[in-house]
Amino acid sequence: MKKIGLVGGLSPESTILYYNHIVKKYYEIKGDYNFPEIIIYSLSFGRFSEMVKKGNAATEILKALEALKKAGADFAIITANTPHIFFDEIAAKATLPVISIIDATVEEAKKNGLKKLLLLGTIFTMESEYFRSQYEKNGLEIIIPSKEERKIVNKIIFRELAKGLIREESRKKLIEIINRYDVDAIILGCTELPLILDEKHVGKKLLDTATIHAEKALMHALEE
Repeated sequence: MKKIGLVGGLSPESTILYYNHIVKKYYEIKGDYNFPEIIIYSLSFGRFSEMVKKGNAATEILKALEALKKAGADFAIITANTPHIFFDEIAAKATLPVISIIDATVEEAKKNGLKKLLLLGTIFTMESEYFRSQYEKNGLEIIIPSKEERKIVNKIIFRELAKGLIREESRKKLIEIINRYDVDAIILGCTELPLILDEKHVGKKLLDTATIHAEKALMHALEE
């Protein structure tokens, strides 16, 4: 099996989610404990967030990928949506193959026949032209919340979910936002959002980018 490299820490909560899902999904498929080897390079979430604002976060990701390669990883995934704003630059410069969270999500949406999607995530992700273009070039219509709604979602992510805080009041706010839009599904475009939202809460299809991405990595590790 190929060794999986995780660029983690973005945030620590989502890194745990990725690790757990890979291990549990493997057991579900194979029924034994011969999990793929997983190597984690955990970045400083605070430092990375500042570098995103400055537009030079790709440098941090590339350093992490190089460290993962030296540690023996055969390929890697970045355990967050926002860094994928810089994915083209990262993929062009990295010496380690990297699987995109956007590509994995597009594949899942198409498999389920979904066309019109509400994108939730950090402000960087929701307002990113790159994210919109990557989905739309694959025939998917992307809707983003209003400016005020984007602020609410972003605040919940950074002030609560990234710290592992789950508040019912915040869940209700997110559900209210989702219910204002007539869409086929909701992209949980922040890997912390699955901590607070489930399909039973909204009654609509959720594309959980964290588990979709983690599963894609597992399947790649298992390929001959």
